[in-house]
Amino acid sequence: MLRGYQCYTIPLSGHYSVKIPRFEISLRTFRTGTKVEIASVDDRHISLKIGFDAISTQQDAQSLGQVIAEQVADRLAFEHKIAVNDPIMGDAGFERIDTVTPNSPVFLFSTTVTPVCSVESTKEIGEQQIPSLKAILEGPETNQAVYYSQFRQIIRYEDPVARFMQFYRMLLSLEGGPNHTQNAVDTFIVSQEPTVTMVFNSHLNRNETIYTSLRNEIGHEIPGSTPESTRQGMKANVDALADHVKAAISKL
Repeated sequence: MLRGYQCYTIPLSGHYSVKIPRFEISLRTFRTGTKVEIASVDDRHISLKIGFDAISTQQDAQSLGQVIAEQVADRLAFEHKIAVNDPIMGDAGFERIDTVTPNSPVFLFSTTVTPVCSVESTKEIGEQQIPSLKAILEGPETNQAVYYSQFRQIIRYEDPVARFMQFYRMLLSLEGGPNHTQNAVDTFIVSQEPTVTMVFNSHLNRNETIYTSLRNEIGHEIPGSTPESTRQGMKANVDALADHVKAAISKL
C-alpha cells in the first residue's frame, strides 16, 4: 500500500475568472482520498493537492485523483459560472506503508501548464465565503452531477450563440415537460424571473420570454431580426439564462 499525494492544476479560460484562498476539504465519498487542498495559483489556474492515506498503486491514485479533480472542476464552474477546463495531472509523491524501511521510496513526476488568454474580470473569494464553498465541494454525489458536467462543458464555449442555445436545450430537457415544450420553459422562467421581458410571437399569437424569442430567431425567420441582432441579444442574455439553468438543476 502507498501513502502520499497527487496534484492537479485546473486551468480557467473565458473572460471571467475566480481567485480562491488556500483551504482544505474532506471527501468522505472517496475513502482513500481523504483530504484535498485547494488554492489559486494565479487568476488562471487553481491547484489541487489530493492526499491519500492508503491506496494500492500510483495508477489507482491517478485514476481516483482525476475523478475528484473533475468533480471539483464541475462544481466550481456551476457555482461561479466560469469556464473551467479539464484538470491537468501534476506532481506526486508516495511512500510505501506496508513495508517499513528507513528509506521508503518516493515517486515524483510533473507536468507543464500552458498559459491561456487574458482575464476581463476576476471574482475574489473571501475567507467568509469559504464555508459555503466547502459545503458545495464536499457534498455527496447526486443525480445533479451529470448536469454539473454538462454545465461546465457549455460555459466553456467562446461563442455566446452556442452557449445560449445549449443552455436553452438544457432547460427544455429539465423544465420542458414530457414533450420538451417552449411554453413549459417560459412558465418556469417567469416563476423565477417575474419581470422578464416578454416578446409577442405573431405566428403563435402569444407572448414569449426574451430567451425563447431569441432562441426562435435561430430556427425561424422573425421580422426585424438579423444575425447580428440575434447574436447581440443572446450575448446580453446568456448569463441570466445560465442562472435559470442553475435553478432548474438545483431543484433536482
